[in-house]
Amino acid sequence: MREGQTQFPYLLITDHPEVMVIISSVSINRQFVGDTGIYSFWTEKPYAELFSAFSAERKGFALVQVEEARYNFADGKLSGIMGHIN
Repeated sequence: MREGQTQFPYLLITDHPEVMVIISSVSINRQFVGDTGIYSFWTEKPYAELFSAFSAERKGFALVQVEEARYNFADGKLSGIMGHIN
């Protein structure tokens, strides 16, 4: 991350719709990309606050703050998910 950066890219991995729904309440402009268990979004919220919000549903998930991301030979869905945070 860059010094002074206020918006951060994340990946959320979950099979639980209850967790996925939270993305729209924490993401910038309620925008996110994904539909197969992997979602990308941008937020101004700190990691600990996000993790607590997703944990409140008590369902399985993984939250990854993306510092650097690359992809190659990606199909349309994966390309769209990763392209949203690059």
